Amino acid sequence: MNKKALITLFLLISSLTFAQSDINKFVEKTRKVFEESMLTNAGEIVLPLYAEDAISFPSYQPMLKGKAELIAQIDMDKQVGFKVLKFKLTTMDIVESGDLAIETGTYDMSMEMPGMPEAINDQGKYITIYQKINGEWKIKYDMWNTDINPWGSMGGGDEHNESEEGEM
Repeated sequence: MNKKALITLFLLISSLTFAQSDINKFVEKTRKVFEESMLTNAGEIVLPLYAEDAISFPSYQPMLKGKAELIAQIDMDKQVGFKVLKFKLTTMDIVESGDLAIETGTYDMSMEMPGMPEAINDQGKYITIYQKINGEWKIKYDMWNTDINPWGSMGGGDEHNESEEGEM
């Protein structure tokens, strides 16, 4: 391999490594900000991470379109009076292509809610799609949902799933 080809290869690999570390650093920062916001009930600190036209798909709720709806949800969440005792996000994978990146991961949390005799534990998964806008990564879409079947404790949650599988 000649010297020019070797230098070109080195520069190409270096630029790919830099691009990947760029999104990895942003995802790491995002994870830390989300964990802090949940533990301190300061949801507003995550807003700068979102694109102006971001869409969020929370569990058991209608989608939230744009920062104005995100702000309204954060304000409503503060009024509920629940306290997060533990919140941890774990990134499983990051895939990047051009100005988009997709992160998948899991969450583990524990919280106290008014009127509940003991803390509630929840585990689930999430997917976040990032878009590079004007040279900065922003959250464009996010979705999360629980792994815990809320109908299971009512009797019939597992049976319902089994009967659906048997009908296929």
